[in-house]
Amino acid sequence: MKEKTIKAVELVIGNINVKLRGFYSRGRLDEATSFYQQGYFHTPQYKRGWWDGKCHLLSGNKLPTGLLSAALKIFDENDTKYTLVDKRKSLTPKKKFKLPGIKLRYYQVDAVKAMLTNMRGVVKIPTGGGKTFVAAAAAKAII
Repeated sequence: MKEKTIKAVELVIGNINVKLRGFYSRGRLDEATSFYQQGYFHTPQYKRGWWDGKCHLLSGNKLPTGLLSAALKIFDENDTKYTLVDKRKSLTPKKKFKLPGIKLRYYQVDAVKAMLTNMRGVVKIPTGGGKTFVAAAAAKAII
C-alpha cells in the first residue's frame, strides 16, 4: 500500500518576507508567484533555453509578504494544511506627518493614510503627482 504524504506548511510572516517551513507543492506556488519579464523573448538567455523568461518571487523558502494571500489560495486549492505565525512588528505611526514647507494635496494625504493603515502598499499616482512627497510623509510618520 502506498503511503500518502501529508502536505503541511508553517508560514512565519515577517514585515518583508514569509518563510515557509514544511511540505507543500513548490511548483504550484512558484507558478502562482512568478511572471514573465517584459521582452523576455528577445534575450539570449531565453533564446538559448537557459532561462524561462520569468521573474520568480519564491526564492528558496521565502516569499514577499505581499503575496501571502496568493500562497494561501494555492494551499487551499491543493488541500495543504497550514499554520500562520505572525511575527510582524507593528509600527505606531504618529498622528502628524506634515513635511516642512510642503502642503500635501488631498489625494496625497489619502495615500499616506492608506499606507499607514495597511502598513504596505503601492502608490499609483501619475507623473508629477508627488509620489516622493507621499513616501517622505509616510516615512516621517513612522520614524
